[in-house]
Amino acid sequence: MSVSREHLKESKLTCLCSDCGAKILSGTIFCFECGLPDLPKKEPEETGISLDQAVKRISVLVFLFLCIVVVKFDVSMDDLFFSSDTVLEADSLSLREKDQDDGFELIHTVIPSLANVRSNPTMDSPVIAVVEEGMNLIIVQKKRDWTKVRVFEKKGWIASKLIKSEVQNLK
Repeated sequence: MSVSREHLKESKLTCLCSDCGAKILSGTIFCFECGLPDLPKKEPEETGISLDQAVKRISVLVFLFLCIVVVKFDVSMDDLFFSSDTVLEADSLSLREKDQDDGFELIHTVIPSLANVRSNPTMDSPVIAVVEEGMNLIIVQKKRDWTKVRVFEKKGWIASKLIKSEVQNLK
C-alpha cells in the first residue's frame, strides 16, 4: 500500500471548507461556493449598552450609595421617610402636662454662658439666635449630637452637649 506523491502534494495544498465541504485552493482565504465570510461582530465596548441596562446599573449604584449613607451617618428610616417635628412637639407638650399633673416638670436649660442656635444641625449653618446660661428651652426634636429647640418664637438647632435636662418638683 503505497501513497503516490501526487496525492501527498494535493492533500498538503488543499483544504476543505468547514461549512460546505468544498475544496479550497491554496493561497485563497475563502470558499468560492460559500462566498465571503461574515465580518466579526462588534465588541460590547464599541456598541455601548442599552438604556434599560444603563437605568438598572444607575439604580443599583444609587441604592448602594444610600445604603452607605445610612450606615455611615447612622440615619434611621424614620428620618428618611417621616417628618416628626409636629409629633414630637405634641408629645413633649403632653409629657409636660403629664409631668405637671404628677408634680414634676422636665426643664431643659443652657449650660455655657452663651450658645448659638443654628438653622441646621451643622456647625457651618448660620446662627439664628444666641441663648444665655440658665435659659429654659423647649425641645422639639433630637437627632444624634443636635437638638432642635424653640426659642424666641424661632426653631433652630443647638449642640446637645450644651443643654442639661433636669426634673424639677413643682410642689
